[in-house]
This record gives sequence, C-alpha cells and structure tokens, in this order.
Amino acid sequence: MGTLIPTFLVKVLLQPRYVCRHIGIPLRTYYWGLFGRSVVVAGLAAIAPWYFLLRSVRTTNLISLALLVILQGALALLMAIAFLSPEERKSVVSFALPARRRATQVRVSGSTEVVESSE
Repeated sequence: MGTLIPTFLVKVLLQPRYVCRHIGIPLRTYYWGLFGRSVVVAGLAAIAPWYFLLRSVRTTNLISLALLVILQGALALLMAIAFLSPEERKSVVSFALPARRRATQVRVSGSTEVVESSE
C-alpha cells in the first residue's frame, strides 16, 4: 500500500495530463482511446465468466476450474478483437495469418535455385 497510492496518483492523474498537454491530444482521447478500452476489455473478460458461471457451477475440482480459466481466456480474446479499430484489426490479422510463401523453382544459367515468393 505504501507505493500503490503514489503510483496510482502519478500514473492515472498527473502523467496523462502532462503527456497530453505536451503532445497536444485531449485527455478524453487518452483516457478512453488508450487507457479505457484496455481496462474495459480486461475487466469484463475477467469478471463476466466468474460472475455468471459461479452462480450455477461449483468449482470443486481442478478440471472445472481449468475449463473456466480457458473460457475466460477465449472471452478475453474475442472481446479484445471486438474492441479493436479496423486498422488495428487488420494489423493483428496480418500478423497472426502471414501470407503463405510458396517455393518456386527458377532456372538460372543451367542450375536450378529455389526462391520463396509471397502470395
């Protein structure tokens, strides 16, 4: 608790105000556009499965607890994708599913070389 309160005050209240003024963006853009989306997604993905499922499912064994954690991870992934902007979504998809490379044989002055080409 000794370092939590000063860190919270600096990181949530003072630093955003200074940085936003310095780079010229509104505080609302920082708090909602950068900070808010990540907190909302992580918070809902963490709380929703436990809130709804713990009412009806008892986690009395390790298997049911593991399944609940896997469900929580899948929900977090879906929510993260849902909250991405179109540009961010395109970037994530292009990173996750890179273009297939096809090996192409090229004949160069009597010898055969294998060259990779992107499609």
